[in-house]
Amino acid sequence: IALISLLIFKTPYISVSLIILIDFLALLPTFRKCYSKPDEETIVMYFISGCIFVLSLLAIENYSFLTTGHQSAIILFDWGLVIYILIRRKILIR
Repeated sequence: IALISLLIFKTPYISVSLIILIDFLALLPTFRKCYSKPDEETIVMYFISGCIFVLSLLAIENYSFLTTGHQSAIILFDWGLVIYILIRRKILIR
């Protein structure tokens, strides 16, 4: 989808935005599952994934939305999910 938008609109900004949106939409079922069953998800995997993308950001020389947008979004999504799972676990223990 993002590649098609790049060919149609001839701008990479729309493609990067679409990739971020698609990744967010793909994560929604996980958020929904974590609401009712937070113990079934491993937070270590999402935390490490965020760390890996932080390292990839550190390797970039020229920062712009095109070079850092997707990595930054994945960090926010992964670490946001970790925080969400921890909060849900704490709430369900009560």
